[in-house]
Amino acid sequence: MAEAAASLIAWPRTDVARADAAAADVMSRSALVIAASAVIAVFERAWRNSIARLVVLRLQDIIPVSGALRTRVAVIVVIVAGVTVLALQVVKPGPREPLAWLLPTMSIAAAALVAVAGALRQGDAREGQR
Repeated sequence: MAEAAASLIAWPRTDVARADAAAADVMSRSALVIAASAVIAVFERAWRNSIARLVVLRLQDIIPVSGALRTRVAVIVVIVAGVTVLALQVVKPGPREPLAWLLPTMSIAAAALVAVAGALRQGDAREGQR
């Protein structure tokens, strides 16, 4: 009832679909959107021809469908990547950057926390089934 009363008071009536279309038309002609579209097109062409895309498509069949198993796979990948970066930093010739170890270490710690949280959630789910 209040909506009907408000619609009688409001004048002129706004055609929402037409207003949205007009706003989209203005935005689509803006320099920022045109530049972003060009950048996206470059990325899409690069992705279609990339080796990384082929690897992802091949791994798609290997990665499990289950959410918990996907999380475990992601955790393992992040931990292996972090340990690899740390190992490469140790054998890298030349001077050491002071905080180069921080990002891989924090990535490993975050992945470990995700693994622990997943295990705890799985444990809670098992206790709830009893």
